Amino acid sequence: MADETEGPDLGEVLALAADAPTDPALVNPLWAQDAIARQLDGGVRGEVSARTFYSVTDSFVAVLQWIRSGTGRELGSVPVWVRCWREDTEQGVLFVLSAPRPPDEAELIVVGMRGAMSRAVLRAVSHWAFGMLGLRRAVARVPVERTDLAELLRRAGFRHEGTARDALGDGVDAAVWVMTARTCPWLPHAPSPPPDRDLGPVHSLKVH
Repeated sequence: MADETEGPDLGEVLALAADAPTDPALVNPLWAQDAIARQLDGGVRGEVSARTFYSVTDSFVAVLQWIRSGTGRELGSVPVWVRCWREDTEQGVLFVLSAPRPPDEAELIVVGMRGAMSRAVLRAVSHWAFGMLGLRRAVARVPVERTDLAELLRRAGFRHEGTARDALGDGVDAAVWVMTARTCPWLPHAPSPPPDRDLGPVHSLKVH
């Protein structure tokens, strides 16, 4: 018998499909996002810094609309998201991770306003992706001609891995940028121990 805590049963998934038969994105299981919200005590409004806050309670429909209108893209399977905003300037940015294949890798899609990205936001999102979600790799694919987006990814700590042909549509190639838990500059990394020291099991990062 399957563990009922793993997600909705087949009947619940079919009910979602019946509510939106023309939109396959809406049949995606959303229990991962619900679990994150519970872990963050609701996640309605959390503090990133003195003037920057986050939320994980935006509806799936709203997130889907933001992604479609901002990028023309669709969400993959098992999407999870977090939105950060500055209260003084009302500038916001939405981060979505989806399609984890393999389980420790996910595609990153970002929609935001100019000036919304900050060191505090990058640090918080890194904890979310690599600490809470346990990812090993976050992959961003951007049109090869968008050198401005490539520069933003480089400055954020991503590394260019190559070009994915037709990744964004027929004849639309994507530059592939990757950040890993090991190379992420926004996470605390312990200094390398002496070779003969037994550290025992590695503890998970604490998520703030």
